[in-house]
Amino acid sequence: MPELTVPHLVQYDTPQPVPISDLIASLNGLQATAGEVGALLESCVNGLKVEKVSVSVRSISQESPLREWFIITLMVTYQSDLSKELPVLLEELFGVDIPDNYDTLVTVSSLVVIFYILDATYRKVIGADASVQMARMLDGLIKELANSTGCSEDKIREFLRDRYDKGRLRKLVNAAIGFFRPSKRQNNVSAKVGSRIISKEVMREIPGDVAEDVHEPETSSHQYSNVEIELHAQDRDRAKQGWAAVVPAISDARVKMQIFPPIQPEDVWTHQKIRGDIIAVFRDDGGDLTPTQYHLIRLGNDDA
Repeated sequence: MPELTVPHLVQYDTPQPVPISDLIASLNGLQATAGEVGALLESCVNGLKVEKVSVSVRSISQESPLREWFIITLMVTYQSDLSKELPVLLEELFGVDIPDNYDTLVTVSSLVVIFYILDATYRKVIGADASVQMARMLDGLIKELANSTGCSEDKIREFLRDRYDKGRLRKLVNAAIGFFRPSKRQNNVSAKVGSRIISKEVMREIPGDVAEDVHEPETSSHQYSNVEIELHAQDRDRAKQGWAAVVPAISDARVKMQIFPPIQPEDVWTHQKIRGDIIAVFRDDGGDLTPTQYHLIRLGNDDA
């Protein structure tokens, strides 16, 4: 199995020494996001299979500015029968001495992953069209990756949307943010990855410490016994969906409801009000608990 080994240089233009905690965050960020490079390259290069991606530290200089030198190694196979000839990009990368400041395909791919995650996070937290500098950076990286691989920009964006759904995005956002922590913690100073400059303007838009805990809002649950339940939507054929209720003792809001055995939909079908035991699930909105779902677990007395 051939190895594809490339240098990866990251320089943060930090005027002050970088704390060990910030250094560790940047190393962990690269480790996690570099692991995503294989899947992206596989989607772009027909016949390429990346079996493993590993990152090793060649050297670190903590003197101002902070410089981190890495070696990224990809264990790859290539099914030549799927293409008439080996792509030029692989010919250039295999067995070639690559200078540290060269924007390799691996470097560009890792930045595509990082900036897609950061841009998606920014849009989620700040607003749908809030990102400007990061979006431009991402557009340029995707265009470069498309030109290098012959893969269309639309196909790359489709891969990114499909792969980084809510779950994976939430899993990797801390790593992507941590990668730039040395710069963020020192007034958003610029950074250099390979030969590509991440400007101060771009750095300002990268989510900082406040956004490092971007997760789904925390939830809690509480059981209520024999409460009045106003039925506002009903589905006789389904117990898990199609139901909605208002529980005045909790909130005036209409909330989705599920019915659990031994209760059957026909037991409450056509009733406008019932009494019963429910489990209410709440979302914590900055200290305010908002009901998001009711689970009807037992019918109570005084069925209306």
